[in-house]
Amino acid sequence: AAQARRGTSAATAGGPLLLETPGERERAREQDAKFWEPVEVPAPKVVEVPPPRGDVVSSVQYLVEDERLPFNYMYPREDGGEQSYGRFEPQSVTVHDARAEVRSLALDRHGYMLVPHHTELSTRDFYDKPDKVWKEYYAEMELLVRKATGASRVAVFDHNIRNPRDMKFRRGVIGYVPYAHNDYTVVSAPMRVRDVAKEDEADSLLQGRYLILNVWRNISEAPVAADPLAVCDGRTISMDSYVPHDLIYKDRTGQTYSAKYCADHRWSYFSGMRKDEALLFKCFDSLDSADVVRWTAHSGFVDPRSPENAPTRESIDARCIAFFGPQDEPRTGQTAGELFPDL
Repeated sequence: AAQARRGTSAATAGGPLLLETPGERERAREQDAKFWEPVEVPAPKVVEVPPPRGDVVSSVQYLVEDERLPFNYMYPREDGGEQSYGRFEPQSVTVHDARAEVRSLALDRHGYMLVPHHTELSTRDFYDKPDKVWKEYYAEMELLVRKATGASRVAVFDHNIRNPRDMKFRRGVIGYVPYAHNDYTVVSAPMRVRDVAKEDEADSLLQGRYLILNVWRNISEAPVAADPLAVCDGRTISMDSYVPHDLIYKDRTGQTYSAKYCADHRWSYFSGMRKDEALLFKCFDSLDSADVVRWTAHSGFVDPRSPENAPTRESIDARCIAFFGPQDEPRTGQTAGELFPDL
């Protein structure tokens, strides 16, 4: 009931509802000049309730693997073929509150870390001022990722704003993704670099180390009290758990990883995330080393302790590529406490 009330999307018999993928917003903006016209939506009253704290038992949707790989056509097929394939089932998991661990988390060891970070944008700015998001917020993200990684070059190339309460009123606002997945694969990550980089420099950039990071933030003035984001400790999920999941467009094929269940997976969340915090997690690391986490499975989940009057979770996830030059000293092995002493 809580899931339906707050609008978290559920997996369907034909596979999960894939809400929007990297680059979709940019392509839509190019194709439709009115895509970003503001839509007048009454500002909801900010309701702040005490967020649930501590570990919680909930469920995460996992892919049930069979002899076929999952896929989704991202446009209506006209040949009568399957629109999607893939079956997902919920698994009961303990989601640990990682608040007590924030200072010890490191990107290379865990795949994610929570850091203090102020944004100059207001909640309304994220909805009503897309140019401000693309210019000012992207600039904020570039500086943050540089500080967190040590990379001298960072490209912020895409973002999603998630709010199932308002998605039917606002163009470009979408819901949550309710199953365990990782945004990029060994196939799609280099493709994304070629999309972002200049043609004459893509090959050289692909020869060096690069990371694709997701920077996730609560954009509401109230702390997250319902439907938080969970991340899986990269040390506890092996490559065997990841299954390529094709996203098929008319002109190309993208790819993510869906995750199969394993009891070894250790899930965490950060209770009551505030607007002045940012969660960074790896979606891809080109450095293939046994002691370096390369991916981060993640999923929205329903917290059964959330009050009935908990406000809808409003969030933004910005995707960035950090390119390391020959003279760069990577900081990805340092803990959040070392990088951000005020944490």
